[in-house]
Amino acid sequence: MKKLFLLLFLITITHVWSKGCVKRFYWRESFVCVCNSTYCDEIEEVGQIKDDQVAIYSTDMKRDRLTRTESKFEEPGEKLIKVTIDPSKERQKIIGFGGCINDAVVYAKTDELEQQLLDQYYSKRGIEYSASRVPIGTNDASIQEWTYLDTPEDYELKTFSMDKDPKKDIIKKIYGINNKIKLFGSAWSVPAWLKDTGKLTGCGSIIGPLNKHHYVVYAKYLEKFLEGYFNLGVPFWGLTIMNEPGNVYRIWPGTYLSPEYQRDFVKEKLGPILKHNWITRNVTMIAHDWDRSLIYDYAKTIYQDKNTLIDGLGVHWYSKGEWEKLEQTHELRPDKFIWATEATVEGLGHEFGSWENAELYADDIINNLRRYVGGWVEWSLWTDIQGGPSYVGNFVGNSVAVNATGKEFYKQPQFYILGHFSKFLPPDSIVVDTDLDGLNNPDSPVLGVAARTPDNNIAFVVFNRHDSTTYNLGIDCRRKDGKIIKLAVKPHSIKTVIWKNTS
Repeated sequence: MKKLFLLLFLITITHVWSKGCVKRFYWRESFVCVCNSTYCDEIEEVGQIKDDQVAIYSTDMKRDRLTRTESKFEEPGEKLIKVTIDPSKERQKIIGFGGCINDAVVYAKTDELEQQLLDQYYSKRGIEYSASRVPIGTNDASIQEWTYLDTPEDYELKTFSMDKDPKKDIIKKIYGINNKIKLFGSAWSVPAWLKDTGKLTGCGSIIGPLNKHHYVVYAKYLEKFLEGYFNLGVPFWGLTIMNEPGNVYRIWPGTYLSPEYQRDFVKEKLGPILKHNWITRNVTMIAHDWDRSLIYDYAKTIYQDKNTLIDGLGVHWYSKGEWEKLEQTHELRPDKFIWATEATVEGLGHEFGSWENAELYADDIINNLRRYVGGWVEWSLWTDIQGGPSYVGNFVGNSVAVNATGKEFYKQPQFYILGHFSKFLPPDSIVVDTDLDGLNNPDSPVLGVAARTPDNNIAFVVFNRHDSTTYNLGIDCRRKDGKIIKLAVKPHSIKTVIWKNTS
């Protein structure tokens, strides 16, 4: 009997340990979590939250990675920093969180690691991504130039083909894991023969004015892309007009479209073509898809068409500050969404375990959500250990790096930062009013945002970037009994706190 008890005990201990992070230290006091084809740490499910229950998920620089603990509601007492969350004051809906399915995603992985990688991002064992961006043709995370229409002067798109697209199979597998995922396409460039430079790489404009046939070809090109994936059994939710259409300084593929041309292209060409096709008529159309610093100026032009078919604007994180531009854009057209469609740490593909990079993510996501942005999408699902591949040498940091030679991959700290949002703020959650007493500035050491989920839970994400100060919070949940949640947020940490909305 004693031997049996000991055996059961050891089995139990092994089972618990099998869900934990296998730590490898590269960066001072922080680390990556190492996974292979047979083993990877997992995240405990939220489950059904009871009226008197508080679930807390914690990640910090030195120890935890989305570790779950339980707490309870308590009577107000000692002096605490008051956090007031008011579910009756609703803001924007969550669209989704995710990453881009670049060509690099296909070439960096190995077949034996693929399922584990996909499960970590899209399944309930992982961080449950609800959205993903898909490049339409070549981008800087490709290994070579290609488009779906490489035959010059094929104005009827007779040679349009999905054959060169290396992402088809992995996208079908992702859709098989989550058939509610919001997939949205983004072209970095039109086919080279439609550009005035005649080249994919580098910026250029579509040949001729908007009333010329080249713009019709581009609109039909986007339509064909959507039809192509639909015929593969994968419907797309959305489409951006062009990636970074105003960026004229780049070494990767690009096509310039002014805000006026974005507006009129959708009104006169793309919109009517998509709306008259039963496969594409409900596809969400996104303009701008570029930096925060310019979003308001572009929005003023794009939204001059009061009846525009453009549903919202995409924003990239490659600008510091200027958070007021998001609020101004929302106030201009409250009926249109804003969505953070690209972010990455530039030039840091090799910096494994960096907590600084993780804090950049946390800061950007929370400040976006507090200013009417409906979610956040990372540059790539994963890269190789150099931050590639990239045929133009644009190597960047990412939340997961795949070591194909070592047959393992490394989940960076920012992977878990993303999970604090993607796993607990599903689509159609509604961001609600959150006030942190004296700490509402975007540069405050403590930042927080809350949302009501479709399950009628409240999820509050709070982040402390201070080097030495623990912030003791008293969270006013608007409960009838007046009880609060007492929460200590230690330095360099992030927590997601979940409770049943009873207000």
